[in-house]
Amino acid sequence: MKNILCLLFCSLCQVLLAQQSTEKWNDLYNRYEYYNSQNYMTGYKQWNSLRGQWEYFSTENNTSYKANTAFKDENFDLLQSVMIKKQNKYDYNKKRIQNKIEELLEKLDNIDGSGIKAIAFDQIVVKELNTTKPDLSNNNKTDSVLNYLYETYLIVRSLD
Repeated sequence: MKNILCLLFCSLCQVLLAQQSTEKWNDLYNRYEYYNSQNYMTGYKQWNSLRGQWEYFSTENNTSYKANTAFKDENFDLLQSVMIKKQNKYDYNKKRIQNKIEELLEKLDNIDGSGIKAIAFDQIVVKELNTTKPDLSNNNKTDSVLNYLYETYLIVRSLD
């Protein structure tokens, strides 16, 4: 009788204390997600660094939530136009820098017929630009690169 009661008690505890949900870490969204026994997401918690606490969001009774469905962001057109403008700025500024380098190389070739100063200028400039990798979509950074090119040109030109 004791064995039956013990077995019944253990079974009852197992049923009552059975896990109702599973917590999984989602690296993509940096959050913990909770799934029920049918493997449907019931909610998630995310760290709010501003408040210094975890915040729980329920996806149950949320008719707008559909797993694995694509959606179009309302700001996609705005984002696309900003990125196109940024790319156009980058292309324009890159061309400005290339033209300035060619102009300064030609001037150095005219000063020094052997081309040694032009080669030195080219090596210095290429090494610096490859090391710093400036943001050419920013006009201020492009202007500072152009100033650097001209200053380097003046230094190389003055060498004997």
